[in-house]
Amino acid sequence: MNAAVATVSDQGLVTAVMDGTATITASVGSVTQNATVTVADLTSTRIALSALYNATGGPSWKNNEHWLGERPIGDWYGVSTDSTGHVTMLALQENDLTGTIPSELGDLDNLQTLWLDGNELSGGIPRELGSLDNLVRLSLHRNRLSGEIPGELGRLGNLKRLFLSNNRLAGPIPPELGQLGSLEYLSLGGNLLSGGVPSELGGLVRLRYLWLYGNPFLSGQLPLSFTKLEALERLYVGETDLCAPDDPDFLAWLAQIPVKSGVFTCGAE
Repeated sequence: MNAAVATVSDQGLVTAVMDGTATITASVGSVTQNATVTVADLTSTRIALSALYNATGGPSWKNNEHWLGERPIGDWYGVSTDSTGHVTMLALQENDLTGTIPSELGDLDNLQTLWLDGNELSGGIPRELGSLDNLVRLSLHRNRLSGEIPGELGRLGNLKRLFLSNNRLAGPIPPELGQLGSLEYLSLGGNLLSGGVPSELGGLVRLRYLWLYGNPFLSGQLPLSFTKLEALERLYVGETDLCAPDDPDFLAWLAQIPVKSGVFTCGAE
């Protein structure tokens, strides 16, 4: 038995010590039986979910069934858990969430999917979300989020889908997003982003769809590094001041990509 995870008293009472798995052996006469015990401390998980509920008007959600009650966390509306009870998915899209996203969500270490789109969330995107190493899908689009996109999101090495469109996000596109080697979908459209498109985004070799439309303060040339985006299927750049560099190799690459309006050779009338 792993005594660091659980202990057994002389009376046979099993006591949890820390997260992990332990094998308990029980003997009666000549009969011996083993049982595997999984221990999970869900205190931090409940704290994080309580913070979300309280920060986003939980009592007024469209559906808040079982939230903060005694039922297992996996029974709470929009919450999925693994076999240990840790949260793997929060799906609360179009559920009348208001207020701000609490930083405590960064403590949900097992989280793979975070869908909070189609609500009335405001304030900034917590940089603590960058610590969610297992996150695969992050959707915050169609809210009222403001401030800059935190560069810490570039730490999410397993992220495949990042949807931040149709908010009020401002400032530059963080070059750290170019570190998201697994990313397939990047949606930044319909915001107030400014400056140029960082060349680091050319490192997103698995990127299939890129939405930059509806950012009137985005300007300058698209990076020549975009020619490395061999998996790219669609590029949306309408309602921006972005343009294509007058480079034969880049223009040949661009001709192969379906582009949704707005990209022209720089300086062309």
